[in-house]
Amino acid sequence: MKLKNCEICYDLFVESHYHAYVCSRCQKIEQSDLQKIKRYLRQKPRADILEIQEQLNISSEKLLRFKREGRI
Repeated sequence: MKLKNCEICYDLFVESHYHAYVCSRCQKIEQSDLQKIKRYLRQKPRADILEIQEQLNISSEKLLRFKREGRI
């Protein structure tokens, strides 16, 4: 087991799987935000980052990270 700091809230957590970078609490928030984004994009497939950011109140940094990671 390895202790790490969450990259979002900086709390300590036990790394449960390889390449874990967020604690379980932040991971739940990330999953919730990702589902909101996917739902929004199904309704408005031509939405840009600014529109998604304004409508869903999700940071552009998080949107770009999801895009880089291939999650959206």
